[in-house]
Amino acid sequence: MFAQSIHIAADQRSFNARFGKALQAAKHSKRGSKEAEAGLLAVGALHKQVLPFVLRRTKQQVLHDLPPKIITDVVCELSAFQAKLYEDFATSAAVKDVAGALQQQTGAGSGESSSSAAAKPPPHVFAALLYLRKLCSHPLLALDWSTAAHQAAAGKLLDAHDKAAAERALRGLQHAPKLQALRDILTQCGIGAEGAAGDAGDSAESALAASDSGHRVLVFAQLKGMLDIVARDLLGPLGVPHLRIDGGVEASARFGIVQRFNSDPTIPVLLLTTHVGGLGLNLTSADTVVFLEHDWNPMKDLQVGGSCNMGLHGKHCFVAWSAVELHGMCPAFGIKVIMHLSAGCCTSGHLGLLLQSRTLTCGFV
Repeated sequence: MFAQSIHIAADQRSFNARFGKALQAAKHSKRGSKEAEAGLLAVGALHKQVLPFVLRRTKQQVLHDLPPKIITDVVCELSAFQAKLYEDFATSAAVKDVAGALQQQTGAGSGESSSSAAAKPPPHVFAALLYLRKLCSHPLLALDWSTAAHQAAAGKLLDAHDKAAAERALRGLQHAPKLQALRDILTQCGIGAEGAAGDAGDSAESALAASDSGHRVLVFAQLKGMLDIVARDLLGPLGVPHLRIDGGVEASARFGIVQRFNSDPTIPVLLLTTHVGGLGLNLTSADTVVFLEHDWNPMKDLQVGGSCNMGLHGKHCFVAWSAVELHGMCPAFGIKVIMHLSAGCCTSGHLGLLLQSRTLTCGFV
């Protein structure tokens, strides 16, 4: 019926003769073979004929009364401990090695050669960027007690002289600006306020207050460790009921968790990793989304936002950034971050353009 209406073929037999046989033969052929080339030509011809009849309409074009989606950037200043580790990293040998490797690769790309570069493989720049990402998310993710600079920073700023004491001290929200921002967002949503003021163990009252607020929040992060910290150091003390989906949850069980979250208003928060949240989950019951961490590929974050797109129109999407992440979102600019560090732009008390911070008000309208 469809083929007849747009005059591609008179019937199914002629359609198969013109397109079907070539496509079926190309499906099991080797790359570069005559069958594969014939299949590509058939696909091109079919697309050319069908494309004028394909209509792509956005929801804004169809539903004129659809309110806009509200996106708020929340830029957090680094805590004193994070800034100290950042300064130490800026003056470390690792930054110089990475910067040297980048310069050597640039020289090799322009035709120059280096015997030392061939003798010793350069460190991967993304290892340094991953460390900076963890540091911006939460200092516990980047803490390495075997590093002398970390021990010195913990002793000076945390008055902690062993690993366990340092980890206990860093569980405080004053050392994690992103958790503070998330706490403020939850408070504006009416979630966790009762648990913070009263007994954190009284989960029944907290759940009732959360259901009365009417807000449902999705919290996305890249690292499972970040979700562990959010659940343990923020949602637990506030007595906020929550569910969680990450790579450790079996695919067959994810739908049940989402269904429970959508149907139970006493569970106001769902924690997810970005890689799982974009895999066909129906998350439209939430009216607020918070991104604590961001993928190197911004399209993945957009894909995750699309999974709850219908429910977000007229609602809020909060994006938590540290100033370092804001300037180093894409890998190309992340390399510039390393180059800035190696050039000595970050000095004590002043971290240059990379750490210029601003706080944006995030309120509900």
